Amino acid sequence: MGVVLKGDKVLWIVAVVLGLVGLLVVYSATVGLVFRYHPEMPEYYLVKHGLTFLMALFLAYLIHLSDYRRWGPIFEWIWWGSIGLLLYVFFRGQGAQRWIYVGGISLQPSELTRFALLGLLAYRMAAAPERLKSWSGLVPLLWRIALSFLLIAPLNLSNGLLLLFISLAFLYIGGLPFRLFIRIGLIGLGVVGMLFLVAPRARIWQQRLLMYWKGELTVNSRMDDYQRAHASLAVYSGGIWGKGPGHSTQRYSLPQSYSEVA
Repeated sequence: MGVVLKGDKVLWIVAVVLGLVGLLVVYSATVGLVFRYHPEMPEYYLVKHGLTFLMALFLAYLIHLSDYRRWGPIFEWIWWGSIGLLLYVFFRGQGAQRWIYVGGISLQPSELTRFALLGLLAYRMAAAPERLKSWSGLVPLLWRIALSFLLIAPLNLSNGLLLLFISLAFLYIGGLPFRLFIRIGLIGLGVVGMLFLVAPRARIWQQRLLMYWKGELTVNSRMDDYQRAHASLAVYSGGIWGKGPGHSTQRYSLPQSYSEVA
């Protein structure tokens, strides 16, 4: 029996291509980690990420064969579970720690929350499109978006803003009237502004914005500017096309060349 591939073929091609590009990025960026933790196997993270990618493709294939309408209630449960994990990370009180490690497996709860929230929104909008036309119908969706954002953003502003932007775009594409979209967007901007005043990492965000506006770039300055300075040098030295996978130089200077420090 042959493989049955349903859905948009272009989306499958895009997903595979992005995954393969991700393999090159991981192989290039994790050289520091390899020499630190796995010098005996330089391809450790490449193999690990490749196996994860293949497993993800296999799961995606199995899921796409099922009836998507059955996943609505499941997204609800996954979202609630991710909220519990976010609460654990939020109150653990370890600075910018955003990961949970269980049995050698790392999990970033914010990624699980984004996946579950978008699935939940899609399910609820498809089941009752008219809910987007009034505040009473929007409230059950908005408070879920707000709670997810407020638990992610204080420790990981970039991921929180990404979730907020995608969620609002989801609502607009789903049929949210433009006037309500603008109002909700303004409310979101107000909440982000409040976070810049009261969030645990607010002072760090403010300093980074000030350094960016002033145009300061000092590779020997404080550590909160060190990452940005060397990242900027990497973009400058790479030019338009970059140096290619495996040929980067700033990865040896960046303490977090393989991840994002927001």
